[in-house]
Amino acid sequence: MSKVSIIVLTYNQEIFIEKNLQGIFMQKVNFPVELIISDDCSKDKTPLIIEEYIKNKPSHVEIKFTKHKKKFRSNTQFLLCSTAMHRKIPCLL
Repeated sequence: MSKVSIIVLTYNQEIFIEKNLQGIFMQKVNFPVELIISDDCSKDKTPLIIEEYIKNKPSHVEIKFTKHKKKFRSNTQFLLCSTAMHRKIPCLL
């Protein structure tokens, strides 16, 4: 069965990341989802919120979460994520 890959790039998104993940997790689909989250050295609680959501993820969602220790630009961050993707065509959120 085909898998959909979703890339989420974050940097200091503690106000928004919860709604973003809720929106992804609430989707009713009949295929597996690969969620690749890349945090670009956030200084707020973004990584902690993500880690809490990972604990309660739906069974059809596989999550790859990377916390970078240094700041990248978004295009570099995207390229790093795309190498981890299962699919060739991402859904970027």
